[in-house]
Amino acid sequence: MTATTLIENFELIAEAPGGVPKLREMILQLAVRGKLVPQNPRDSNIHHERHEEHEGSMDVAELKRPFPIPPYWHWISLGSAVDYNYGEKAASERIPADGWLLDLEDIEKDTSRLLRRVLAGDRQSTSTKSRFNAGDILFGKLRPYLNKVLVAESDGYCTTEIVPMKPRKGVNPHYVVCALKSRDFLDYTAARSYGMKMPRLGTDDAKRAPFPLPPLAEQKRIVASVDELMKRCDELESWQKERNERRTALTASCLHALSSKPETRTLKPETTRALARVLHNFPLLIDTPESVADLRKTILQLAVQGRLVPQDAKDEPAEVLLEMIQNERKTLQENKAKKVGTHPDRAPKDMPLELPQGWVWAPLGQMCLVRGGKRIPKGMSFAPSPTEHVYIRVTDMKSGTVDMSDLRYISDDVFRHISRYTVSKDDLYVTIAGTIGAVGEIPPELDGMSLTENAAKLTFRILNKSYLTIMLNAQLVQSQFMEKVNQMAQPKLALYRIESTTCPVPPLAEQKRIVAKVNELIARCDALEAKLSQSREDADALAAAFVHQVCNSSCERLQQAVA
Repeated sequence: MTATTLIENFELIAEAPGGVPKLREMILQLAVRGKLVPQNPRDSNIHHERHEEHEGSMDVAELKRPFPIPPYWHWISLGSAVDYNYGEKAASERIPADGWLLDLEDIEKDTSRLLRRVLAGDRQSTSTKSRFNAGDILFGKLRPYLNKVLVAESDGYCTTEIVPMKPRKGVNPHYVVCALKSRDFLDYTAARSYGMKMPRLGTDDAKRAPFPLPPLAEQKRIVASVDELMKRCDELESWQKERNERRTALTASCLHALSSKPETRTLKPETTRALARVLHNFPLLIDTPESVADLRKTILQLAVQGRLVPQDAKDEPAEVLLEMIQNERKTLQENKAKKVGTHPDRAPKDMPLELPQGWVWAPLGQMCLVRGGKRIPKGMSFAPSPTEHVYIRVTDMKSGTVDMSDLRYISDDVFRHISRYTVSKDDLYVTIAGTIGAVGEIPPELDGMSLTENAAKLTFRILNKSYLTIMLNAQLVQSQFMEKVNQMAQPKLALYRIESTTCPVPPLAEQKRIVAKVNELIARCDALEAKLSQSREDADALAAAFVHQVCNSSCERLQQAVA
């Protein structure tokens, strides 16, 4: 593979995750390794004389040479290429109000674009500054991994965390910027910076940094080529942003159209066909694994709106189901549980006021018993080693279940104090503090274990467990949870507010059809997500292979490809 091949695949690499930043990095690597423009033997004589001048200012023989460079190039130190931190210091009160005062925050990381130009009179500062002149290289030594380097367009002043450098004879300032922004120099600064939270590159280490010096004429050709290729990167980045915004808007529009209020109570055949067409074409609209999450949310919302499967007039109405649930509550050993009335006219604002035929609105507390967990008593703690009693925490509740990789245990004594607050394998949990609204099932292995006070358990019979899980995860219910969260002090969802959450209840037979359809569509989402993730990994690997092979190949030339 040659560098020319890389240019031919410029757009392909740009489409990989982080492709444009990879291209920018690769361009600078090629630039400082002599692979971006052709060498000219006529440049060598003048360059040899100037190299001898640079060589005298620091011992070049002791320099580590990170990579091979072309003939007529020389390894020198950065301190030999520039007068490092030469600028005189100026007290803040002596800086004129109309003077340019540059801070690190004015420079965009990685791209080094100047984001704003602030005058000293508009920036309150009492610290000493460094003075610089037009044409100086300005290098951000604080957190050098932010990659903030530029050439000053005019005279000014800067924070002492920015180092002014004056290029020596035969050194182009814009080429110095290319070298300081290259991955090789960034790796050097990462290895030698001091300070954990706010790392800085020390002056001595900066001056000793290896610096690949081409002839001045070639430096100028390199700068011109870098500018041209960086412009192409900017154009690609702008086009990608525009395209992604259009695609995001289109996807959001399709999702909204699917889940918006239906005009009729029933799911007409043409609506079913339209829904099928949209779902079939989602791979054309959704191009990232992250966007699949929005598709899943839409599927759940359609499910609880009664728009995912057709209704069947033969189904026993949900009202009969609720009566059965009320009768069954007596067998749950919760005889003192209060009765929660129905609210047939209380539909959430983002749902149609009329549910499909056979459906009813009901508060969650009418369908199941909502009970909380219990805090470990004051003065007691977790057991130092595994026991028969697990204490299930919110941090264990992940991905719709309980993660058993890092469980906490309690002693028999602690368990006796909180033995009434256990869960059953048939329950569902809802987190009420921390990550509020997470819903999941209890693994059979944790049947009878203790529950944290930061979660609630939902105990029920007859109602389809999988449908209840779908309903609780749907935006219709989740949005109600968030509206009910107590914002005083630490946010927490009260149990009685969970009980009063208004829910759409379909006939039991339709619940089973909904579950089957949701499982089918979620499986398609999982497959789409896996495919997108694999495509992303493949594109990333291809881009990395391009960059590695081109930057480590022999000195192939890109001039014809760039022209």
